[in-house]
Amino acid sequence: MARNWQWLDGLTKEDVANKPIPFKQLLEDSVYYPACGTDGAPVQYLHHLCRSFIYVDYNYSLERLKSEMLNHGFMGYEIFAERLVSEHEITPKNFRPHEFPSKEDGDPRKPFDGAWVHQPSYAYWTIWQRTADFGEEHGPIRFSLFNLCADGVASFDALYYTWETKPLVFCIIRPGTGYGLNWTDFREPGQIMHRLAMNNPVGAPEYMLMEKRLKSEDDQGCYWPEYTTVVEVFEHNQLFRRKHEQ
Repeated sequence: MARNWQWLDGLTKEDVANKPIPFKQLLEDSVYYPACGTDGAPVQYLHHLCRSFIYVDYNYSLERLKSEMLNHGFMGYEIFAERLVSEHEITPKNFRPHEFPSKEDGDPRKPFDGAWVHQPSYAYWTIWQRTADFGEEHGPIRFSLFNLCADGVASFDALYYTWETKPLVFCIIRPGTGYGLNWTDFREPGQIMHRLAMNNPVGAPEYMLMEKRLKSEDDQGCYWPEYTTVVEVFEHNQLFRRKHEQ
């Protein structure tokens, strides 16, 4: 089903700078990518499904992020408008988590207790517009990228539960488990990230984008058992569709 992106195409620079963030529209049918780094592959793969991307990673400073965007960015696109977003705009009411980690989920203090680098929190919204030397075959005229320097679990709760909506696609690609900086395993069914995504009162994501399994893992399918049908296979990732209950 074609989705209506008129709200995005109609934004002016003044709208982005001065008007309230259209969070409901920003989050509906979005792609949610925690522990993202600056991996642009989901934008490349999924722009035919979605034009709003929510990227979350607590180990990228704003300066590093802007430098990566300036030096690499997205081929055929340039930043049309940008702004920093305050925490109060994201959660205008007093935020109360809907899930709390158990011992089995992991310890949220891990990145701090381990003295790992943890950047000051920020939210940075950019609208990217296709340049004149590229046509429609290259991709949509615009897409939205919302970067959060924050925890992936807490951000999902604060964004989608607060605004009573859900992402279209959930991405799990090298989520920093084990020797990485993540305190919980996004891949594991039953753990807190899975519980939040699947128990959202508005519904679960329709798709999951995940890295291809290693041959040693015997092609065990999707990390989360609710996603059973391979829709598309990309160079390093594959897109699964959720099996709906009858």
